[in-house]
Amino acid sequence: MSGGLNIPDIKLRKHAFRLQWTKKFLVSKGKIWTSFIKFFLNKYENLKLSHELLFINYSQKGLKDLPEFYKDILTAWDIVTNPKRVKYTTYTEIVNQPPFYNSNILLNSKPLYFPNYVSTGLRKIYDISYVFVPGLLPTIIDCFDLDEDSDDDCKHEEKITKQYKQIVSSLPRDWVDIINTPTVVKHLQIYLSNLKTGDNSRL
Repeated sequence: MSGGLNIPDIKLRKHAFRLQWTKKFLVSKGKIWTSFIKFFLNKYENLKLSHELLFINYSQKGLKDLPEFYKDILTAWDIVTNPKRVKYTTYTEIVNQPPFYNSNILLNSKPLYFPNYVSTGLRKIYDISYVFVPGLLPTIIDCFDLDEDSDDDCKHEEKITKQYKQIVSSLPRDWVDIINTPTVVKHLQIYLSNLKTGDNSRL
C-alpha cells in the first residue's frame, strides 16, 4: 500500500483498515456489540437495512447524517466492492434486496428512491411479494394510510401507484422470473428466516 517513492498511501491504508472492520462486523452476526453498529447503519435514509446496507449504492446526501467513521466504512466498501459484486440468482437473495439505491434496479439508468415507501416500511423486494405463493403483489396501496374521500390522498394514491409500477418495471427480468417460479419451500424458508430475525413487516 505504498505510493510513489515507497511513500505509504494514507488513503489506501485507511480503506484497508475500514474493510477489516467491515469483515469483522459481517462475520459477527448476533454478537451484542454489532447492535451498536446496526443502529447507525439503519439511519442511512431511514432504510433500516442493517448489514444489508452494504448491498446498495450510497448517495453522498444519505451519508451526511452518519458519523464520520461510518461514512468512511461505507465509502471504502463501495469503492472496493461495487465493480465486483456478485450476481444474485436465488429467491432468498433477490427478495432480500432493497429496491432503493440498488445498482441492479434502475430507472432511466438511475437507482430508485421513494421516501414515502421507506417511511411505510417497504424496504425490500420481499415486502412487495406474496409470502406463500409466487409473484409480486398487484398493488401495495393498502400499505399506505390514505383517505379515499380526500382529494389530496387521491393524488397520493395516483403517485404511489405510478411509483409501484416504476419499481416493478425496473426489476431485472431474470429476478422477476425467479420470483414468479412456483416453489412453496423457498417461500416458507424466507418467511421463517424473517421470523427469526424479527423482520415481521409482512406478518
